[in-house]
Amino acid sequence: MSIDGPGSRLAYSEVLAVNGFIVFPEISKDDLVKAASGLGWMAPDWHRIEVRERKHARPNSLSGLYGRGSFPWHTDGAIARDSPRYLMMHCGDADLSEPTEILALKRESSEDIANVMAGTALLVTPDKGSKWFSRALDRGGSRFQARWDTRACTPRSARSAMRLQGLLADIEPTGSVQWAAGTGVIIDNFTALHRRPCVGSPNRILHRRYIYEQD
Repeated sequence: MSIDGPGSRLAYSEVLAVNGFIVFPEISKDDLVKAASGLGWMAPDWHRIEVRERKHARPNSLSGLYGRGSFPWHTDGAIARDSPRYLMMHCGDADLSEPTEILALKRESSEDIANVMAGTALLVTPDKGSKWFSRALDRGGSRFQARWDTRACTPRSARSAMRLQGLLADIEPTGSVQWAAGTGVIIDNFTALHRRPCVGSPNRILHRRYIYEQD
């Protein structure tokens, strides 16, 4: 969904929960921060994201595994018990940039995947600390939180893993972000997965900032 500028934060959270993301076609970073300021606790720093070759990236990062190749569907911070609720991203520069693709799990077209994820138990292996178990989709009561990253979240059932991977391989995105300089986006990291296709040009600079739920 595309919005021309900052508006109602309550409306944003409702749209995000269903559509998985909101795009601001032309917005400054300061105005994007204002638009997202009521969504939760905002991490203080922006992190620069560049297209990297595998040899120049951290070994177990997505760029370290796939380089300029396509990234798989995932949520950010899947190995953390306190994962970010929202991703706020802003494009500083882009040269024929490939989109970020979104898969909104509350959409009717994603119902089969959501059902399989809800029935899939994961063994989560963080970089540090003890392993722990989680559902790929926790939707008990009013809760709805997806957790998916094949680098560190392993389904306990091989059958569930194969079925889920097959569904994810075949499904079409429910939306996409076409990057250009000045584009801003907020992604709901609980109700949507995201991925990146193969990147032809390395000239894409994004800045990312996380927003966390407040008790």
